[in-house]
Amino acid sequence: MPNALLCHELDEPVLLTRNGVADLVVMSYEAFRRMEARVKLQSKLLVAEKQVAEGEQLLQDDEVNARVRQNITLQQRMP
Repeated sequence: MPNALLCHELDEPVLLTRNGVADLVVMSYEAFRRMEARVKLQSKLLVAEKQVAEGEQLLQDDEVNARVRQNITLQQRMP
């Protein structure tokens, strides 16, 4: 089975070897995007955990909701 079809069918990275030694990892674009999203989320969570550990002031839920609504409104106005 061609590598591209295998990547899509398995929906996970496929390890390619050269002479029995790991050489390349191939994955579908969708799997790559999910991996990128996980890494980005993990990075944000680490920042948040550090802020909490350092005693940084947390936002109240009404403030978070207001900011989210404001960002949505601004994005809707963009062409």
